Amino acid sequence: MTPSLRPSRAPSILAAAAMVALFAPAPGCSFDRHRSDLKSAFASGRFDLAAQELDKPEVIRLYGSRNRILYELDRGAVAFGQQDFDKTIEVLNQAEDRIELVREKSAADTLGQWAINDTTATYIAEPYEDMYINVLKLMAQLGAGRLSGGATVEARRLGSKADRLRDTYLKYKDQVQQEADSKLKGRAGSYGGLVATNDDGNFIESPLGTFLAAVTFMKTGNPDLQGVAARRLVESIRLQSSIIGPVNPDRFADLESRPASSANALFIALSGRGPTKYADRVGPILIATVPIYFELPRLVTILSQVASASVEVESPSGITSQPLDFIEDLAAVATENHRRTLPLIYTRTLIRAALKSTLSATATEITRRNASDRDSGWIQVVGALAGLAYVMTTERADLRCWVFLPGQARVALLKLPPGPSRARIVFRSASGGVVHTSEWSPLSINEDGLATLIAQYWN
Repeated sequence: MTPSLRPSRAPSILAAAAMVALFAPAPGCSFDRHRSDLKSAFASGRFDLAAQELDKPEVIRLYGSRNRILYELDRGAVAFGQQDFDKTIEVLNQAEDRIELVREKSAADTLGQWAINDTTATYIAEPYEDMYINVLKLMAQLGAGRLSGGATVEARRLGSKADRLRDTYLKYKDQVQQEADSKLKGRAGSYGGLVATNDDGNFIESPLGTFLAAVTFMKTGNPDLQGVAARRLVESIRLQSSIIGPVNPDRFADLESRPASSANALFIALSGRGPTKYADRVGPILIATVPIYFELPRLVTILSQVASASVEVESPSGITSQPLDFIEDLAAVATENHRRTLPLIYTRTLIRAALKSTLSATATEITRRNASDRDSGWIQVVGALAGLAYVMTTERADLRCWVFLPGQARVALLKLPPGPSRARIVFRSASGGVVHTSEWSPLSINEDGLATLIAQYWN
């Protein structure tokens, strides 16, 4: 005969469960430490150390298939920071191809998201990350001097991606709502009112990408697409001025009609770092025997030291300086696009946490009712603590994001005398002091080409 569990032993078993939940190592600790190290490398401008770390076989295994897109995003951006444009394009092409393959969550990923937390699912790039893949590839093609067949391909892809991302958002929204309704029998709105509210699915496009697309079409003799991109750029600047940063649309008003002969040199200054994710925690608290705890991801912008930038060009006639125009706060655009997906994340998080809390409280109550009167008080306390420990252990905000994304962009499109020259970009603070100067880079200026210099300062 199988012995039954005596009620007097229930408190010790619940206590053991609580200890296991409290002191069990959180999954992904080594991965989280690695990602934190990458952030530190970016903050100090050590693209070389980041490349060495990301190329280690054991680090590649650490990412595995579940985080492979994340690996490729950062490895491509690190190569971009090293001015290795061919490597940038190669790796980001892999990321883009993989994103196309895994836009849909598997049944296992969906189950893990609803039962445990969002970190259990295969990483799917956020819409802003998907967009900036093409922006970085477009810059890399221009930096490598490949206009036709290189920059033109990326410019066309970028032009069509916003509509696709908008459609993806709306489909994802519908999927989350359907899953929420099935789990709560149509009462999703009763949990804090946090449901998807961005009905039109508007997506903030990259002004930098649109500007570079217009320049690419201008230099490759496609005035129709040049005009479309230029008009879209000016319109988006005017409509989204509170989001993209202090961009002056008048500085780009003539781009629609500029002839190819009006410019033969392009300068891009990237500064600061893109936003990173932190967890907003609610709890832990106990309401009777109901444990309350959940985490919500928050994208946080890192302020840049840079307030302006200029390019210095050295030619046989001397050194000339030209200020660069602010074109986009990439961090702000990324943050806004992320914010528009938060209601979807909040809905799933709150419902999942509510279900866990309900199951925990129910289990505690069933155990208490089956115990003796002498043990019921202890069971109620220990059961509540065990439930709280379980929820705290399993509820984790998904803080995965593209680490090596630049924060701001400034540009200049100039007409320079043909011949060999050198150029460098000077970054200045709000007080006008120089905070960073790039190395002198050789330029070969010709009448019909587009010599491109890209400089990046990470603070």
